[in-house]
Parts: sequence; structure tokens; C-alpha cells
Amino acid sequence: MSKRIRRIYWTAFLLVAAGLAPTASAQSATVTGTVVDFSGSPLAGVSVSVDGTTVLSGPGGGFSAIVGTGVADIEFAPPVTYVAPLILRDVLISSSLNLGQVMLPQGFTLSGTVLNPAGLPVVGADTNVYDMATGVKLFTPMDNTDLSGVFSVVVPAGNYRLRVSPPPVLSLVAREIENVGVNGAVSVGTVSLVAGVQLTGTVVNAVTLAPLDNVDLDVDDVFTGARIVTPGDDTDATGAFSVVVPAGLFHISFEPSAGALAVARELYNVSTFGGAPVSLGTIALQPGVLLSGSVIDAAGQPASNVDIDVDTSLGGVRILTPRDNTDAAGGFSVVVPVGTYDITYEPPFSASLVGARQLSVSVSGATTLPIQQLQAGVVLSGTVIGAFGAPEFGCDVDVMDPNTGEELVSPGDDSDAAGAYQVLVPGGTWDLRFQTRKASPSMDQTVTGVVVTGATIQNVNLPLVPAGLAILTVGIPTVSPGGFLPMDLFMLNPGFASLSVQGSLVMIDPAGVETTIVAPITLALPSQQLFVIPGFPITVPSGISPSLLGLPFRFEARFEDPTTGARIDTDHITAVVQ
Repeated sequence: MSKRIRRIYWTAFLLVAAGLAPTASAQSATVTGTVVDFSGSPLAGVSVSVDGTTVLSGPGGGFSAIVGTGVADIEFAPPVTYVAPLILRDVLISSSLNLGQVMLPQGFTLSGTVLNPAGLPVVGADTNVYDMATGVKLFTPMDNTDLSGVFSVVVPAGNYRLRVSPPPVLSLVAREIENVGVNGAVSVGTVSLVAGVQLTGTVVNAVTLAPLDNVDLDVDDVFTGARIVTPGDDTDATGAFSVVVPAGLFHISFEPSAGALAVARELYNVSTFGGAPVSLGTIALQPGVLLSGSVIDAAGQPASNVDIDVDTSLGGVRILTPRDNTDAAGGFSVVVPVGTYDITYEPPFSASLVGARQLSVSVSGATTLPIQQLQAGVVLSGTVIGAFGAPEFGCDVDVMDPNTGEELVSPGDDSDAAGAYQVLVPGGTWDLRFQTRKASPSMDQTVTGVVVTGATIQNVNLPLVPAGLAILTVGIPTVSPGGFLPMDLFMLNPGFASLSVQGSLVMIDPAGVETTIVAPITLALPSQQLFVIPGFPITVPSGISPSLLGLPFRFEARFEDPTTGARIDTDHITAVVQ
């Protein structure tokens, strides 16, 4: 008998011997059934677990368990590896329940070895397997690494994401491997884990100071945008959290549970480069109110997976609203502070619907918005070619009403690596504004009077920018009023003649108020020269309203024609002033 089978039998024996299986009562039920393999042959010795009660299937595959009533998961762990374990989720058990024939799918072994930075085995690392398409976690009992760092689980054929989570005490960074195709026995080989840094803190309600539990942390790398794998990253009953991350610079978001009336929050540029444990101290989340509504399509049917964005009407500061896509019934519900907001509805392109926006929505308490109906759209597409004849990638394409200047909601409107773009718009006449990416040699351009009566193609060739301008900083820095804001300034004259431009730098606060930091000054740029000013000395103005502290400010550099005042190029960075 294998060690795996012996463990299953001993588990069942100990549970019965300890009297842990519930006895029959008015609130008990009997769950029965027969376990078979994928060919229909009975499976004996399958461990069947229901809400803490475990029994084994008999020689004919039959089982019977006395359990409590209610909703429970039912787990089937076979003693053989040619079939995969199975879990039936959220089964309603109200009386005697006969599951009939429960068929376990064909299984294949997925294995590997987990090592630490010194090349030694990592013992007790938890391995979890997720379906790549749905994100659903598979049931993989006994999936921890052994004394040799080896893990072995049995899964059905499929395409998976494998997560390896070391014991937190080891301070190693968890790792994920995506697109693990399984259609037979598969070994992922050696999974090497890197040393990490403990990141800790406590999340509380900003008003009552009561701890907030089940707040989810997400950690994103500032330089790559990649999400760091942080298992067990929810706060506990005391509001405390502890995760292990690599050395680096990160943006961290705190997302309260769906039922908590607290507003999500982000911390920017959190550094763990020193290698020592980092405590973020107390993170206070502001109390909020519920903002809900529903979205329907042009035919009046629920519109699902519509992304809802909430921006302050004054200043356009985006509120972090986790889980803000509409559900299958077209409904959504988010938590926001009391205030006045613009609500944006961004449907997926596959829905063939045009996005919409509600302006100046006052939210003083729990608020239900009127039903938002989205109209059907037609495809407006084309190719953006840059100044040197190459495709212009990352070009933001905005569709605007020529009469009002109002911008349509057009999610996913940036050009791809081939310079191609596509947006959904209503029929009509529109202006298209093409805004190039940071440090592009191409100049922004607007094409007016584009008539759309059906699927329409509008290509564009962008000219060479007369004078290029870019400002760079690391991530989203935090700076105090009167403090120094680090940035690097890049200026380029790509032409064959010297050029005079008027340069300036302004700060735009979250309320939309513009403050001049560097007054317009005329600059003479020699031909075909790049100028770099590292650490360009910018001092943030003092006297900023306390109500705006802790919010993102926009710092914008501009090049304009000294004679006409026409805009030549512009760039900006974002910083939090607090």
C-alpha cells in the first residue's frame, strides 16, 4: 500500500476514532453516492470529505456520510494517480442527498522541485494550480513540498498557472509559472525562489481607528508594472498584514472587502531596496458610501463586464474602486467618499457598444444611479504612421464632438505595435486627436470632420515634432509642499536649423488650478541636438490647501511658438503632494 493510500486511510480512521463525524440529529443529513473513474469503473478507497467529515468509498465505489445541513464543498481525493481529485463547490445539503454517480476525470502528474537561493530544498512550500482561462483554483490535496523540496499533484488535462508559496518564515518570494500545458505527466523542473523582504503594517478605519480585516493588498513593480505574487496578503482580524516582496520599488493598493464601507487607497514608490524588513505603520482608509447602478445595452438587455470609473468632477482625480465591472445582470456597486463625481462607463470592445459618461453626480450618502443605456457603435479604425515612416505605437486616439469639443468614451484606443487602432463610435461627424507617447519624435495631430456612417477607416501620418520635450521621474514620487521634486528634463531639436521655443513648467492641482513654476522663457535650440538636464531643480509651491494633500498633482512642461503661442510639444509627470 502506498504512503498516499495509508495517509488517507489513517485520516479517516482517526476522524472516526476521535468522534469528529457528526451524529444523526434533526440538523443532520446523509450524503451518498458512487465514485467512478472516467471509464465508469468503480473507485474504492476515495477519501470523500464534507465540511470536516471524511469517509472512504467502498469496493463498489459507494460512500455514505452523515453531515450537517447547509451549503458545503464536497471533496473527492482518490488513492491513485490516473484520475484527478475533484471538488463539488457550494452544494446545498438540506436533507438526505444522493449525488448519484460522481465521475473523476483522467489525471496527470504535475511535479517539480523548489529550491532556495542557496540551491537547498524548500520544505513545506504550498503549490496551487489555477485554470489559466477562468482563474479557478483546482483541488490538489497534499500539494506541499517534501523534505527534498519536491511536489507532485494530479490534475486533469488543461492549461494552468502554477503558484509556489514558501512558508512565510523563510522570507522567500513566492513565484508563479503561467501557461503550464498538461496533457500527460509534466515536470516544471527546478523552481528557484529569491530572497525577499518582509513588508508589514496595519489597516484601520480613518475615523474610528477600528482595524479593518480582509483588506486585500496588491503590490506592483514601479519599473515593469508586473504584479508581485503575495500569498496570504489579506489583513487579519487586527488589521495586520505581512507579505514578502523582492527588493525594489512598488506601488501598493489596499482594497477593502466588498461589504466594508471603506475607500480603497494606494501608496506610491514604496522602497524595499535596503533589504531590511519594512513597516508601513498604520494605513488609514477613509469611510465611504455605496454608489450603485445598472447598465443595459441598446436592446435593453443587461450589459455585463462594463468597467466603471469614478473621477472627481473638480480636478478629475480618479477614485480607486476595486471590483467595479458590471455583473451578469448589468449591476455594479462601489464605495466612494462623499463628493461630486463624473462616472464613466467603458464596455468591452466585443460588446459593440459605445461608452458613456454621467457628469456632476452628487453623492452624499448611499446612492443608486439611474439606469445607464449604452448605444450600439460602429468600428472606426486605421493606422498611425510616425515621422520616420514607421508605425507609431502607443498613440492615444481621442474622438471628439466638433461642436462641443466633448471627448467620447473610447476605451482601448491606443495604437498597437503595428500602429493600428480601433474604437467604437456612434454614426456622425467627429474630430480625431492623435496624441503621441512620451518621448515620441512624432507630433500630435488632429484630423477634423471625419464622417462615420458605417465601419470607417481613417489613417494618419504624423509629422516630425519641431522640438521634442520629455520629463521623467521614477514612478509616482511623494513630495511635501515647498519640497524638491526630482525629475530629468530632455529637450531635442531634430531639425537641420536652430529653433527658438518658449518653454515653461506648471503645476496643476487636483482641483484643476494651474500654478506657474517656471515662467515662459525663450530657448534657442541648436539643430539636431539632444539636451539632458538630470535632476532638474523643481521646488513644489508651498501654501497648498490641506484638502488637496495626499492627492496626485500634474507637473506639465510645455514648448510653444514664441510668436504665435501655438503648442509645439508637451509632457507631464504625476506626483503626490502631502
